[in-house]
Amino acid sequence: IKQQMLYEQNFQNKNKKAFYEHFSQVYFDKVKNEKLMELKLTPLESFLLTDIDDLSSEGSTLKKLITLNISENLLRKITLGTKESDFPSLRTFKASTNRIEEVNISNLKSLKEIDLSNNNLRSIPDFSNVKGDVKVLILSSNKITEIKFDHFLNFANLKKFKISNNLIDFKNEDIIDKEICVNFNEFREIRSIRMEENPYCKNEAIISYLFQQMSLLRNSEKKEIKLNGIPLSPIPPGQVGKLRINIEPGIDRLSKHSSEEINLKLQSSK
Repeated sequence: IKQQMLYEQNFQNKNKKAFYEHFSQVYFDKVKNEKLMELKLTPLESFLLTDIDDLSSEGSTLKKLITLNISENLLRKITLGTKESDFPSLRTFKASTNRIEEVNISNLKSLKEIDLSNNNLRSIPDFSNVKGDVKVLILSSNKITEIKFDHFLNFANLKKFKISNNLIDFKNEDIIDKEICVNFNEFREIRSIRMEENPYCKNEAIISYLFQQMSLLRNSEKKEIKLNGIPLSPIPPGQVGKLRINIEPGIDRLSKHSSEEINLKLQSSK
């Protein structure tokens, strides 16, 4: 980053395009280092990344890179891990707060965390070719309209899934039964599910039913589940329990339930 600031200072009175071309050539030569373990390309006022083709092409060179953070730029497309030898040690990939509309990620056998929040994704990217044992998937604040589980069911040990503040809507209870609850039960290690601030939250019947069904997930008492900013209270399975809905400050949805308790007949998960 110091090198980046130095080049900006030297070229601050010149055309930005010329600066970008010069910086790209010199800077990416600097990062072609087999010993590099963390790379964070933080934007400066007059320099924002618009593509990472130069970096992606060096995936097999950056053998020890563990963390790649390219957040807060102007990226629209991400292509990473086109070859099995690319970024063999990469564990954390962060690309939040860009303009990303398309994501193509493959291989990356060591990958554990993906953060693509605050972008322009209209659907969950297809991660089915990712070979890493991903445990954290953050897709909040995009334009995603549905949860396509087949795009990430290969993340069998997923522990944290965040898809809040998108455009997800459940039209009926059948979708919740056949898609949401069934598929979430496939993730035996999941501990955190965040789905608040989506259009479905405006439908009181759907949100109440979703609360009820999510409480039946395997080991629900050990999970952090947030729907519409409302945490799902732990309830021991196999008992008749009470689920208290607490409305967070500033949230007036479901106001009629704010002082009620919903009695749920809970069944032991199989």
